[in-house]
Amino acid sequence: MKRSLIVLCLVFAATTAFAFDTTKSSNRIGILRGESEGGSAMERSLLSELRSRGFDVFDIGLTYEELLDQEAVPIADYIVEINGAQARTADYGGVDVVGRHADVSLGVVVSKVSGELRLYDGATMELIATSDLSKRSTALMPTYVGIGGGWIYASVALPFIERAQHRSVAKKAAREAASFVAATVRGGAREEMKREE
Repeated sequence: MKRSLIVLCLVFAATTAFAFDTTKSSNRIGILRGESEGGSAMERSLLSELRSRGFDVFDIGLTYEELLDQEAVPIADYIVEINGAQARTADYGGVDVVGRHADVSLGVVVSKVSGELRLYDGATMELIATSDLSKRSTALMPTYVGIGGGWIYASVALPFIERAQHRSVAKKAAREAASFVAATVRGGAREEMKREE
């Protein structure tokens, strides 16, 4: 009887200990919408990157100016904004590889994203830190495909390849931004603990 009671207590203690998720951060982070469309891919990727690092992150759905006009209680411990985000993809040159019934046009595709990451205190909207974001990728990719034979010929553009490269560059920039935010937030939390001691 005593043994089964001891085993039951140990099982209960073990399951209770595993119920606490120590990877989650108590810091709640809100991500603002940018003024330009160029930052939307970076904002979505940043949201995902910060969640994967254990932060409680959400999309505020407002720009910086709209949030200031709200006059509401603080909704997060920290607010992140990607300011002046720009996204550009350009196709340079083109080499056609022609076959009997098909041809492919290859071009040098350059994708670039840039902007300034701003981290604010969620209670006061005081600017805590900034970081410049800039990532670029260059690759030789197919941009057009043509198929035909006899009297019929069709050529199709492949814009989804450029969009995929743009998303990849945005993810790289978001990964760098997430590292910066995580280091700043966790460093700030350590400083706060030292002051309380």
